[in-house]
Amino acid sequence: LIEIGRSSDETGKSNSVETTDETRVKLIAGNIPIMLKEYLSKGKEAYGIDVKVPEKSPTFLLLESRGPARLAPGHLAFHGAVVEALRQEHQSVLNKAREALSVQQETVKHKIAELRDQHVLLATGLKRLDDEGVYLKKRIEQSRATIASAARLGEKAVGQKADEGAALAHMMMTNQIEQRQRSLAMLEERLVLGVPEERDVISKAIADYVRSVDEQRSALNMIASGLGRMRDTRVAIPPTQSASPVAPTARHIIMLVILTGLMLGVLGAFLTEFLLKIRKEAGTAPS
Repeated sequence: LIEIGRSSDETGKSNSVETTDETRVKLIAGNIPIMLKEYLSKGKEAYGIDVKVPEKSPTFLLLESRGPARLAPGHLAFHGAVVEALRQEHQSVLNKAREALSVQQETVKHKIAELRDQHVLLATGLKRLDDEGVYLKKRIEQSRATIASAARLGEKAVGQKADEGAALAHMMMTNQIEQRQRSLAMLEERLVLGVPEERDVISKAIADYVRSVDEQRSALNMIASGLGRMRDTRVAIPPTQSASPVAPTARHIIMLVILTGLMLGVLGAFLTEFLLKIRKEAGTAPS
């Protein structure tokens, strides 16, 4: 009794290496006749094998052959050779499927590693924005304090006696205040708009990273599941000799006796008729 092996793909879906019907046809029309011819050409014992699909067992095949009990070792050996040839054929198919899944598995692992490297860069970017935010707040506070101080000095200068030097100093201070106010506006714009926008972009990229890693891990799990579900074609029950003769059965013997009796009866009738005809002809012959 042979159990057909099972293969799998990257989705984890498991399928038979071949259907039992396909394997049965291949054995009957190809493998067994070829091996039978090869064995006989080498002077080895070889016998015809019947291949059946057991009911309610879609993944099993039953191999049977009949002959005298004294030839049982030869039958068992030939069965073993046929099964081994089939197993090796299926093994080749499974090995290719395993190799393909292993390559896909390594590709997914490499992709996950790349995503992790990207996550490190994204996390570094967030840290840089945090540091920049702290720096901007500090600069803004300093700029506001400097502008306020300069404004007080300007007001004080206005209250003093006006002369050409004081007017020039006031004008220069006013220009410095305006420059510092423009610089402050840029710092505040960066803190309020620029940094949050960059943070949103990085946060979205991190969310995409998490989703991509989950997808790759799911693919990796399906591949691992597919590899785990693969099964080699195997001998479920080793070739054995029947414990009791399978032929001729009592039914066969009875039918043979009846058939023999009928044949003998018909033959006896013909023989009797033939002898009577000869005697009759002999009695009517001229003297």
